[in-house]
Amino acid sequence: MITGVALADLVAEQHDRIIERFVEDAEKQAERAGLDRVELIDSMAYFIDDLVESLATTKRLDPRYSAAASHGVERLSIGFRIDRIVREYVILADIVLELAGEQHLRASMEEMHLLLQAIGDGAAIAATEYVRRREADLLHRESEHAAFLAHEVRNSLASARFAFELLHRRGFTDPAPLVAIIEGSLRQAGSRIDDTLAGARVRGGVVSPMRVFARLMLEEIAAQVRPQAEARSIVISVDAPHDLTLQADARLLRSALENLVSNAVKFSRAGGAVQLRASVRGENALFDVADECGGIEENEIDRVFRPFVQAGEERTGFGLGLAIARECAESQGGALHLTNKPGYGCVFTVTIPLQP
Repeated sequence: MITGVALADLVAEQHDRIIERFVEDAEKQAERAGLDRVELIDSMAYFIDDLVESLATTKRLDPRYSAAASHGVERLSIGFRIDRIVREYVILADIVLELAGEQHLRASMEEMHLLLQAIGDGAAIAATEYVRRREADLLHRESEHAAFLAHEVRNSLASARFAFELLHRRGFTDPAPLVAIIEGSLRQAGSRIDDTLAGARVRGGVVSPMRVFARLMLEEIAAQVRPQAEARSIVISVDAPHDLTLQADARLLRSALENLVSNAVKFSRAGGAVQLRASVRGENALFDVADECGGIEENEIDRVFRPFVQAGEERTGFGLGLAIARECAESQGGALHLTNKPGYGCVFTVTIPLQP
C-alpha cells in the first residue's frame, strides 16, 4: 500500500494515461459524434495540469487563468450541451480515483477534498464560460438578425413603392407586371417579419398546441407558393392522408414548412418538381419537402442550418429559413432532418409528435 506518494504526484505521473482514458470515455459520452482526437482532448489536457497545481498547492482554481474556461468555449463551438461538459469533469474525477485504486494509493481525506473541490471548480468555470460565450453569440446573432431584417424589409418596400409610383402615373396598357412586383415585394417583407415573429415565439417558449389537419396545411402552403413555382415551370404536388391530424402549434409548424417549401421552389431547377408529403411513423407525424436542387456539397450540410448561411447560388434573403424551421420543430419536441441526394435534390423532413 503506497502512502507516501501524494495524489498530485499520481495525477502528474499518469497524465498521459488519464488523457487516454478520458478520450475513450468522452467518445462514448459524445455518442460517437465523429469528433477527432484533438477535438476530444481540447483544453482538458491543460486542465489536468491545473488540477496537479491545485492539489499540490491547495489553492483553488483561478477562473481567469484556468484551462477549464477554454474547455467550455471549445465544447460550445462543436455543439455540446452544457450537461455534457459537466459530465466530462465527473468522468475525469472517476478516472483519477480508478488510477489511485490501481496504484494502491491511499489518498488522505484532505487530498480527496481538494480533488473534488478542483473538479467542481473546473466544471463551474467551464459551464460559466460556456453560458457567457453563448449569450454573447446570441446577442451578436440577434443584432445581425435585426440589421439584416431592416435591410431586407427596406429593399422590399422600396421595390413596392417604386412600382406603385409608376402605376400611379398610369398610361400603362398592361399594369399586371407592376402589380406582380408590388405583390411579390410585400409578400417578401411579410415573410421576413413572420420569420422574426416565429423565432421570437420559439425563443420565448410560447408553444400553443391545437388540432392541425396535415393535408389541409400542405395544400394551403402549396397554393401560396404556386405562382412563384409556375413562373419557373416547377410542379408542386401534395401527398398526405385526408384524415391525418396532430396536436401541434399550427403557426410554428406552418412557419417551418413555409420556409422549407419556399427554399425548395427557390433552389430547384427550372422545370423540376417539389413534393410535399405527410405520413405517420410510430407516434410522430412526418412532413417531407422534396426538391430538385441538385443536392448539397457534403461539407456544406452542417452549415446550411446555421443562421445567415446559404449553400446555393441563389443568395436572396438572409439564410434564416432552415435555422428557424429547425427551431420551430425542436420547440415542439420534434426535429428537422436532411436527406441529401447528390446530383438530384434534397428531402427535408420535419418530425412532430402526434401528441405534445
